[in-house]
Amino acid sequence: MGCSKIILTIVNIILMLVGLIPLIIGIVVMAKPDAVKFVLEKILSGSLGSVDSSHLGDLLTTIKTGAWILIILGAVITIVAFFGCCGACCENKVFLILYVVVLVVVILGEITFLILAVVYPAKIDEPVKEYMHKSLKKFGSDYPVDEELREPSKSFTLIWHITQVSMRCCAVESYIEYKNVTFISDKGHAVPVTCCKKKSNNPQDESDYLDKEKCFNGDTEYINDRSCFKAFQDEISKYKGYIIGGIVGVIVVEILLLAMAIYIMKSSSDKYA
Repeated sequence: MGCSKIILTIVNIILMLVGLIPLIIGIVVMAKPDAVKFVLEKILSGSLGSVDSSHLGDLLTTIKTGAWILIILGAVITIVAFFGCCGACCENKVFLILYVVVLVVVILGEITFLILAVVYPAKIDEPVKEYMHKSLKKFGSDYPVDEELREPSKSFTLIWHITQVSMRCCAVESYIEYKNVTFISDKGHAVPVTCCKKKSNNPQDESDYLDKEKCFNGDTEYINDRSCFKAFQDEISKYKGYIIGGIVGVIVVEILLLAMAIYIMKSSSDKYA
């Protein structure tokens, strides 16, 4: 039992330190909004050209929501690791039971996700595609932005602009989807400017478009022909093996930790029986 106690204690001390990382990042984001604005302005300027951080409104709100998720995630990891650490080193049965229950739930969740990702990828693809379609329908409804992308302000449309520029894609499955987007059709354009093909990746060079007017008129030769959903799939496919391998590795480690925790509980009960 001594070896199991030492390993479980050390591993959970490491996990507590790991849990502190998202916790601290989340707290810093919430406590330093001005610093977040500055970083966002620099990042978005690199993707879309000149961007005024005072117009980042809802995107900052979205980031703050993400910060809360990091805080909760970090806190949960830290607390669970604390249960495992104290439960192992002090042979505290209550802490060990809590630790085992959480590990079982996490392992079952990871195995379920792994099965869906490998055997039934459509089960994951369809909800993602559905969400992308819903967000595309809201394109332009969350803020006024001109065709040259001066002063984008809120999250839905801005995220689509960034995605289409960085991944050189257009819409969810086809540029034709923009016919049903009021903001674009009211301008008499087939697509927004971020769907137009460019000669390079320089977002600030307005002369870099192959032919912006032909693109706006719906000439497919001048519109990014890759759909954004396909672009996401391609990016994920590049790292799919690493992701699956990583998840399997994590599950194996968690099962070993689970076995050690149960062994310590049993040995402790036998000792005091």
